[in-house]
Amino acid sequence: MGVWANLKGTVESTFGIGKNKALFDTAGLTALRTFGLPDTSGTLVVGPSSSVDNAITRFDATTGKIIQSSDLFVSDLSGSSVSLFTSAGTALVLLATDAAPTVGASQAGKLASLSASNAVASTNTAGAAVGGSASIFGGNAARLTSGNAAGGDVNLVPGLGIGTANAGSVWIRKPTSPSSSQLLVAALKMRAPVNETQSRFISFYGADDTTETGFISSNAGNTGLLIDLSTVNASSSLRCGYASGGLFATTTIQQMGATYKLGWGPVNAYDTPDTLFGRSIANGVVVSATGVAGSAVSRNEVNKLFTGIANAVGTGVLTITVPNSAQSCQVYVEVCGSLGAGGAIGANEATATNCYTITITRTAGVNAVAQISTASGASAVAVAGAATVTCTAAMSAVSGAVGASNTFTVNTTISRSGGSSTNHTCLVYAKLMNANATGVTIA
Repeated sequence: MGVWANLKGTVESTFGIGKNKALFDTAGLTALRTFGLPDTSGTLVVGPSSSVDNAITRFDATTGKIIQSSDLFVSDLSGSSVSLFTSAGTALVLLATDAAPTVGASQAGKLASLSASNAVASTNTAGAAVGGSASIFGGNAARLTSGNAAGGDVNLVPGLGIGTANAGSVWIRKPTSPSSSQLLVAALKMRAPVNETQSRFISFYGADDTTETGFISSNAGNTGLLIDLSTVNASSSLRCGYASGGLFATTTIQQMGATYKLGWGPVNAYDTPDTLFGRSIANGVVVSATGVAGSAVSRNEVNKLFTGIANAVGTGVLTITVPNSAQSCQVYVEVCGSLGAGGAIGANEATATNCYTITITRTAGVNAVAQISTASGASAVAVAGAATVTCTAAMSAVSGAVGASNTFTVNTTISRSGGSSTNHTCLVYAKLMNANATGVTIA
């Protein structure tokens, strides 16, 4: 038996029954709190003798009469936000639980979502406000004095499909815009960490989750973007980039696999392409409906450089192959020859060019016929005090049996007017226009 005073100074009295006590108000009519009284009504809920501040209360067992503490906490209001967090060193998992099996139709899984709040417009003041942002952070790595460790991942894992259906997808959707002026705003933005010169924003991995098959990254810091799928395999790879100096600037690497084709459809990217741009030989490209050298209605362009050419000696620079079938073809050739070292002035003291057209025809079972035109567009220049130079081209005889592919070569001859220069160079450009399928090729 005793008297209690609260912080407001009002006097309260206690009532005791053995070890069981109740706190009453000063009028002695209402029990404000009970401790240890027998629960004759079956409605009292009891808890532990102490608790951790801000811990979320949970039921213990299934009676509904016992409560316990937890390792999940809700912070006090700070500004306009509260935080949900765990005790130190404890992971947090938020899970929508599967429904229990039932007879009848299968049940769809339930939605789990994380949503920031919408902005709220003022009722009396003009102006707009941004919507709330939603953030998911991986944990930072840490160390005392040494060692290297990656930061925590952010994993977005779609669900598996069943039967012949696909697995789910990870979508980054652009909201429906009320204004067409917003269509150019990026729906996905990525930023390189400040301590990396080349950050791989997105990496693609094989089924083993270990072998990287491609990536999208920042190319040389903040200068541009690099897309690299070249590690997939040589026949289906792509590597291209964008640098701050402009598309395909000198600081950018563009690389495609040996048989990769770049194509265009008649309307958009989803149409079957009717124009393909492919590789023919080293430093050679072909344009046709298939992007393959020798395909029907194809154009094959080649650049080649030859060095160490002896003076006034014909040197093979191109080889033309004509299959044993109906063929018609035109080859346009440009040769640009320069004198080598050893002359009065030095290497490249004089340069000359010439242009030629070769016409080719063939019927199956008959040898191909080819003819080269006379030179056109001749031009020659030389530095002061140098010798002059000529650069010409000619074709060899066609070789091969009537029932097999025929070949011939294009030869170039570089001749000096005097002096002793040697080891000349020749730059060759050829454009082959082929009409028929399984047609004429150049190497």
